[in-house]
Amino acid sequence: ANPLESLRRLILPAATLLLAMWAHIARMTRGSMAEVMDSNYIRTAILKGLHKRTVVFEHALRNALLPTISIIAINVGWLIGGLIVVESVFAYPGMGQ
Repeated sequence: ANPLESLRRLILPAATLLLAMWAHIARMTRGSMAEVMDSNYIRTAILKGLHKRTVVFEHALRNALLPTISIIAINVGWLIGGLIVVESVFAYPGMGQ
């Protein structure tokens, strides 16, 4: 079969699963970043003259993603359950059949 056609048919089921989790992950990341950006070592890095982008991506984001990764790992079970429902709705052969 055509690989592009297979990819096109996969977009809607994947979006169905990902959009449900996206808001929760984004909110968790935003909250963690706000908390980390208020910490002393971030203020120290900024005062040392490091570029803001370097501080955010190399120092803050690395520490802010730890709770987010934990939430993603916890939601794997939810994703598998949602996968069964999505396979049934979109009539894909898999665990749901």
